[in-house]
Amino acid sequence: MGPPELLEASLLGDMKQAGWVLETDGNAHGVPTCTGWLPLHVSAAQGHLDIARALLRRKAEVNPPSDSLSAISPLSLACLSGQASLVQLLLCAAATIDGPEGHGGAPLLHAAYKNFASICEILLDSGANPHVAFTKSGHIQLEIPTAKTPLHDDHWHRILCEPSQGGSSLQQLRTEGVTALHLAAWHGSARTCWALLEASARPDARDCLHRSALMLSAERGHLEVVRLLLERRAHLHPSLHGHTAASLAARANQTAAIELLLEGKVDVDYVAWFGAPTMLHIAAYWRYQGLVSKLLTLKASTETPLAPGGLRPLMVAADRGSLEVCQLLLGFSAEVGALDDAGESAWQKAVLAGNLKIGHLLAACGAASALKVGPRVEKDASEV
Repeated sequence: MGPPELLEASLLGDMKQAGWVLETDGNAHGVPTCTGWLPLHVSAAQGHLDIARALLRRKAEVNPPSDSLSAISPLSLACLSGQASLVQLLLCAAATIDGPEGHGGAPLLHAAYKNFASICEILLDSGANPHVAFTKSGHIQLEIPTAKTPLHDDHWHRILCEPSQGGSSLQQLRTEGVTALHLAAWHGSARTCWALLEASARPDARDCLHRSALMLSAERGHLEVVRLLLERRAHLHPSLHGHTAASLAARANQTAAIELLLEGKVDVDYVAWFGAPTMLHIAAYWRYQGLVSKLLTLKASTETPLAPGGLRPLMVAADRGSLEVCQLLLGFSAEVGALDDAGESAWQKAVLAGNLKIGHLLAACGAASALKVGPRVEKDASEV
């Protein structure tokens, strides 16, 4: 092992001290940190190109052993810190380009995670595998339902009612099966997505939750990426939670992304399974008046029922208290007298939720047709 001064010089970028240590000791490995990082790791992370070059001339190990404590390569650290020159240097020194590394990642994944498009291009031009994916989940705990769970029953509650909270966070994408295309789509980097697709990345690649790049880009409203993926024939396969790119875009009120999906021949009433919420159900639930208007203009059905339950969009809007959405739906001939599986109409939903103005509106539009008179109960003569 070389002296600790080499590690310090690599951290501070002190080429004079690093040169003196290498001349006197000749050991380019140096003393590792407690996490197993060697001077080449540190110089790569800090972007100290001259020191890294000097270490490589002295035969520093560019690919740590697989059982190394560091669990991450100098190349990955250079990718994470956006050091393009160091990435090129390490590639020229025959750094392993595709991993896998001890933490489940690979250089291309790190570059895409940090949205360094130029580094992604360098790696791809050097032969990086565009299909490489995280091989283990990170520290974020994700709920992963069994793939055998059928998409039916009350699963629509999660899709319709669960708040989006801004969609998947970047940290939640450090999980099994996530590819560089997922990460680039999340960032909205059409440049990186194009480079990956040109290198034959699969546009429909899905992670362990069956999330696709199209889902991530549509939910975040990255129109250029959505358009690119649709041109490469990406599909609307549902995630294991039942979401599609269409439902996620509707839940996030991404009207422009939905318009692109519809231009890409997605049906305006598309559902992942029978009885799932349509985009109109979701827009009505979240009171997205503009999106409801757009979907109705595009001839979305006002009578598609949720299953089980039989809820139509008008019932959803009446229960949620959106007078404007109810007016829009009625303007497009929503059936005011329709009943759900429990025999309740939109008017009853409004009244039970305390939405008096909507109750008056529906009554004026013929809600009386939904009032069912039950059979008259005759009293026995002995009870009189």
